[in-house]
Amino acid sequence: MIPGSLRTGTGKNGAVISKHDYHPFGEETTGAGDKRPRREQKQIEHTLEKRMGRIDIMGKTIADRKKIVVSLTAAFLFCLSLSAIPVFSQCNFSRSNTNKTVAQLLKCLEIEKKDLEIDIFTRQQTIFGLHKLGKEAIPNLIANISNSTRVLAMLDNPRSSDRRGNYIPVGLISAFIIELILSKETLVNKKEDFGLAILGSTEENYPYWDGDIRNSGNKFIKAGDLPEIREIYQAWWEKNKNTPVDVLREMWKNGDRILDGKEYRWT
Repeated sequence: MIPGSLRTGTGKNGAVISKHDYHPFGEETTGAGDKRPRREQKQIEHTLEKRMGRIDIMGKTIADRKKIVVSLTAAFLFCLSLSAIPVFSQCNFSRSNTNKTVAQLLKCLEIEKKDLEIDIFTRQQTIFGLHKLGKEAIPNLIANISNSTRVLAMLDNPRSSDRRGNYIPVGLISAFIIELILSKETLVNKKEDFGLAILGSTEENYPYWDGDIRNSGNKFIKAGDLPEIREIYQAWWEKNKNTPVDVLREMWKNGDRILDGKEYRWT
């Protein structure tokens, strides 16, 4: 029987003359053993768990959420190993045939399978993969900056109080990854740490606070600005493509950034 409350009535001598068992929230039970349908009992148990904070607004317990994370990680890694599944096999990467591999990874930024958790998790791991390829990925990333396809992502630092999870252009994400390659030699990749935050909850992974580009009027860029921004990155690359990546990182660290002195800036 579901634990609830008990009310008894006693006589002058303290003897129990009546007894009433109540379910949580006031309804009286039907007697010993309580013959109410099991489905109804389960509903009451679920309500109790929710009121006690053990179930979230999605109806998932803490244990459920952990199982989902483990399952998604296992499914993602399994799918990467199956060349028969083209969408996920594209997201695997190696240093052989790098140009082709980067092009495949860039396609993974656009994946929208209409399963929010899988889409974001796939995009997050794709970015970690592109960052791992380093300088070799930059030419393809530059070519992709003019890509105006929009996907759900969040590029700002997890500590930001003005977080803006939104549909943003893949081109903006591509430029962001270039900045990521130049600013970070390594990233903290927690496989269980996924969500709208594109690089997880580790603050040190993020090179900028807002993760956005603004124009000279301090307004956020629009998709129509992406081709011009791509040209700026291309000109920078033609000048620096023979420079070792460690030197490029030192330049970035010292404040020598790609958009310096231009109409646009990262915030």
